[in-house]
Amino acid sequence: MNEKDIVSYSMQSLPGYSCLNMFDRDQIDLMDDLLHENGHHYLNTYLNHVDLINEDDDKVYYSPWRRALRPIRGIYHATFTFFWAMELFANLDVASEKKTLTFTKAERIKIKTRFLEEYYMLDYCRPDFTHAFKNKRVNKEGLALINATYE
Repeated sequence: MNEKDIVSYSMQSLPGYSCLNMFDRDQIDLMDDLLHENGHHYLNTYLNHVDLINEDDDKVYYSPWRRALRPIRGIYHATFTFFWAMELFANLDVASEKKTLTFTKAERIKIKTRFLEEYYMLDYCRPDFTHAFKNKRVNKEGLALINATYE
């Protein structure tokens, strides 16, 4: 896609297909988008076969990524997929330090900044899963999977 105001997306009803916005994106953004959408596919595979969350439309949990209240499904997906982004930025930083990949100074700053952003946003959401579990929005298996992501 080459649409300025459209973000990359994927749908549970179309497993394995991602629509990536190519407008005004650098190589780091594109790697992030691709990995993020693959995270949705991976999680949707679980959700299609195992009940992990008890979905409702109650917008109870604050999403630091969207700066809005979201239902548990949105926070669960965000945590799962943005963890992958944090890992990407950590790995890109290591590759840059070891000089196995070359980045400009601006790209290195972006990589480090994005890692820290994801780390703190993920950390912010962690207590939500204890709350969601206590309120039966996340079941035992769902809590175990998200906790494994954090660990």
